[in-house]
Amino acid sequence: MEDKGQLSKLDTSTGVDGKTYPRKPISVFNPTKREERTMKNPEVIERMQEDGTNALTAEKELHREEKAERKTYFPE
Repeated sequence: MEDKGQLSKLDTSTGVDGKTYPRKPISVFNPTKREERTMKNPEVIERMQEDGTNALTAEKELHREEKAERKTYFPE
């Protein structure tokens, strides 16, 4: 969005003392350890991209589908 001019790029900020300071980059996505582990699975990454869901939701959907698939092979 910065490239398109929709957001202004702020490299510095002005403090209360009137001095300018460099801004630190802000990370929008800060994954938990569980999300990091989950995202090591390429199927989860693919599902995240397709559905626009987060890592844990994508993992749950994959497990649900695998479970349904197992039921078709081994009906109870």
